[in-house]
Amino acid sequence: MTPSNPEGAENRDPLPLTPPPQAPDPWGVKRAENLITSLTGVLSARVVVTPLGEVSEIHVLTTSDQQAKQVVRNIESALMAQLGLKIDHRKISVAQTKRRRRSRAPTRCGTGWRRRRGRRRRAWTS
Repeated sequence: MTPSNPEGAENRDPLPLTPPPQAPDPWGVKRAENLITSLTGVLSARVVVTPLGEVSEIHVLTTSDQQAKQVVRNIESALMAQLGLKIDHRKISVAQTKRRRRSRAPTRCGTGWRRRRGRRRRAWTS
């Protein structure tokens, strides 16, 4: 045994440089996240599962158009109807924001003009 070669090191396999592939997704976490995100008022969603594939938490960011209790009911119903997945309402956390989704249209051009809904308006710049 030497300091540069600990005992038994020559018998070990080298560590892989790439991370191991992720475990297969049996019922579709991404499918559930996409389903939840498609609901009215939902901006984003994240489903957290245990190593066994059971849902441990669902985190959702919504607009303030609907009450959080109604959003939770909608999520429960959608998961049951589309995926046959029964979720306890206590596993769903809802955060609400006043911000809406960003529009993809530019709000300011270099010339000082704003483009909204196909119309051009003069912006007041100083």
